[in-house]
Amino acid sequence: MKVKILLCGCHNMKLKPEQLDMNTLPAALDGDIDVKYAIMHPQLCGPGGNEILRDLLHVADRDTFLVIGGCDPGTQQVYFGDVIARSGVPRHHILHVDIRGMDNEDASAAILKAVGEVAVREGALSFPTDGFSG
Repeated sequence: MKVKILLCGCHNMKLKPEQLDMNTLPAALDGDIDVKYAIMHPQLCGPGGNEILRDLLHVADRDTFLVIGGCDPGTQQVYFGDVIARSGVPRHHILHVDIRGMDNEDASAAILKAVGEVAVREGALSFPTDGFSG
């Protein structure tokens, strides 16, 4: 299972003045064992953001799951629905997580909870191998 996280800065409008720090949140998520990478774009619903989403979906394989953290899931589905539908990537491989009104700790927990739920559903849990003796 390959998890890629795409965070939307909502053009510094919708997520402010909440306590999210989009400079440090991607780095915190990037360190999770089930996450390949986490990146932030300032406005995913804009032309550049849609292009990045198209590119990520174009290279996605059957083991790739994309988590989009930003505004509410319903709005994300409206903004990104056409891009996702045209990609051919199964909709259940796209996780929409609302991180508005959260600080980094809460946003990270919400995103990683979604990742964990998919890992359980897909039977793809990762376990640390460095020094774990169980």
